[in-house]
Amino acid sequence: MDGSENRRPRRGVVIFLSLLPLWLVISTGIGLWLWNRGGENQPEQAKFKTPISAEGLESDLRKIVEIAGPRHLGSDRGHIGLKRVSAMIRSSLGPENAGYALEMHPGPTTPEGTWPLVLARLPGEGKPLAVVAGYDSREGSPGVEANGTGLASVLAIAQAMAGETLGRPVTFAFVPHAYDLDAPVREVGRQLMDQLGDVELIIVVEATGTAADLIVSARNTALLESFENRVRIAGAETICLGEDHDPASLLEELGAPAVRLSTRAMVLPSEQDDVLPGPGVHAQATAHLATLVRILAGAR
Repeated sequence: MDGSENRRPRRGVVIFLSLLPLWLVISTGIGLWLWNRGGENQPEQAKFKTPISAEGLESDLRKIVEIAGPRHLGSDRGHIGLKRVSAMIRSSLGPENAGYALEMHPGPTTPEGTWPLVLARLPGEGKPLAVVAGYDSREGSPGVEANGTGLASVLAIAQAMAGETLGRPVTFAFVPHAYDLDAPVREVGRQLMDQLGDVELIIVVEATGTAADLIVSARNTALLESFENRVRIAGAETICLGEDHDPASLLEELGAPAVRLSTRAMVLPSEQDDVLPGPGVHAQATAHLATLVRILAGAR
């Protein structure tokens, strides 16, 4: 033998090399099909629950009041503050942290810019319960109680409740215009109602740093029945109405089933509103708020 026969490729090797590309295509297709099919039943992204703490609330409140600063339409600094706080909300509750699939809805268009309504939803059955916080402030005020403390509290309970199973759906909503007297508050109220849809109750949270005990108020006293023996109930004339509007009253005027939940009467335009609360008291009020939301939502 001259060795030429050994240099010829064996027939089996030729067949294998010929079929290998076809097998790779087929096996890849099968793998992709199985992966996509299994993906329909993949669990929801993990939720990173953060317990409510005095330290966490104090840190968030300082970020809102001191780092973000003023949050209104009256100055460039106020515009930057609105942008910073909306980014903070998204970062705190989004997939990388609390794990919510956030809804970002453009707010009213103003000459100064547009800031979003941010919604985070927990699933359930029946009409939703909505927990709302405005993230702006009045011009000339750092907005501690209107509404830094309320915003920090709602962020904290949304983080603490991430991934929970509830009897009814809960929507945490953050709106850009609620306290700035020159902002389109009525328009953003209508937009909020459109996005919330048919809700059982809207709880507007503000001023949660003054005391540990919560106070609820509403123009429509029928809405207060769910709160009996759970929080202090105050008349609308003492807590909900003042020299100017408050967000819960505005939503009620627009036909929404809204109540105001706080630890004090509304902040009047004449108040400085620049004193940070004691972290422990703020944490107690926020923990009571989380318990109340779970009760009203029928947590399982």
